Amino acid sequence: MKQITSQPSEHNHPKCDSRELDLNNIQKVGLTADYKDKGSETGRWLKMFFAMPALQADEVENCFTEVLIAQAPTEEAADKFADYNLHPG
Repeated sequence: MKQITSQPSEHNHPKCDSRELDLNNIQKVGLTADYKDKGSETGRWLKMFFAMPALQADEVENCFTEVLIAQAPTEEAADKFADYNLHPG
């Protein structure tokens, strides 16, 4: 498993450097099929979440609130995934 560092890279937000952990979380909450389904709204939402590390650090908050929260699916599993990433631990 990839170690999460406390130092962000030049363009990454520190909380977004955990894709492997997020993929494991997708499995735990039962979203694997949605993630793999190219026609799934939930799958597209998860992929947008994984794209956040490509953003400049000052763009992350805006993307999260205006895109991810606004387009969040209503599935309970998606809520669990989002809660985990907002409140890990």
